[in-house]
Amino acid sequence: SFPRGVRPSNGCAFLGGRGARSSLHVDPYEWTGFNYQLDGGPSAKRWVLLRAASQQHEQQLRTILNAYQRAPVAWDDETFQLGTGWESPLDLYAANNDDNGDGDEEMRMKKMEKMVERKEIKVREVVQSDGELVVIPPKWWHQTYYEAPAVSVAGQYMSRMNAESILMHVATFCDVRNAAQLVKDTLDHYDRQVEGAGDDCGDVSDDEDGDSVVVEARTNAVLRVFQAALTTKHGKKKGAQLYQELLSL
Repeated sequence: SFPRGVRPSNGCAFLGGRGARSSLHVDPYEWTGFNYQLDGGPSAKRWVLLRAASQQHEQQLRTILNAYQRAPVAWDDETFQLGTGWESPLDLYAANNDDNGDGDEEMRMKKMEKMVERKEIKVREVVQSDGELVVIPPKWWHQTYYEAPAVSVAGQYMSRMNAESILMHVATFCDVRNAAQLVKDTLDHYDRQVEGAGDDCGDVSDDEDGDSVVVEARTNAVLRVFQAALTTKHGKKKGAQLYQELLSL
């Protein structure tokens, strides 16, 4: 449903050696992410996932993490500028490499620990082994650490369950006026089309005609929000040009 020019690949292979680690980050567009470990043995990779308990605490957490926004250059070279992710220089696994960081980093870690104690941050720690799938919900900060060499396949996806989060991210990032209403109206229209396809075709999951209606409705919903986002972000003329370019990719 996402136009090819801003769509991540279906899956990427990740290889990490012992002691390797990712940055602490939030995935672009507020996707739902997944990571499946193919090889590495038991308990090869560790995860920490963080999520603020409220919008107020989210801003506080970003300040503590010294967070900054980062465009998804892997699948958008900043031509369209429809969304962003978040990055933090803080390393939650510094102690694992006998690297305790500087005084500022230690202070930030202590502030975050106090937020955890006050239940202002939700924390999940995961140990991943071969054949196990880790799902990263939208808006969750996460960082990985390799206890042993491991190979994984990872990617992101959009479904009806996370569509509102993704489309709201695009609309608000681009400062679309009445973003919440636009997304609500768009998804309501999508739901009515899908419901109508089910009435006409029976079980849409088992019917090719029903499937084509669902795919078309889903694509139109995404494009409606993207068109408004590009026009708002880049101006009417350039936004229209970028929208046509997006459709042609």
